[in-house]
Amino acid sequence: MIELLVPNDDILNQNQFLADEVRYNLIHRICESEESTCLKTSDKNMIFAQSPGHKAWLWISQQITDNHKLTYIEELLRYLKGTTLYPA
Repeated sequence: MIELLVPNDDILNQNQFLADEVRYNLIHRICESEESTCLKTSDKNMIFAQSPGHKAWLWISQQITDNHKLTYIEELLRYLKGTTLYPA
């Protein structure tokens, strides 16, 4: 299930994300903006963050298998259907 990600969300402090945090540290900044689209899965294995006019960032826990990664991405796409994220 996709949920809103808020600044200082506990997912940003869990070990799975912290292992990749250096590469994904921009997610913290993106989530600080009220205009950003910031989402997570309820099981805390995926984060999506995008600020207006910029490309999105997607983090999926390394513990998730490739087949399950596809499931997460499909769920995210269904959630975002009809949403304009990046200007053409």
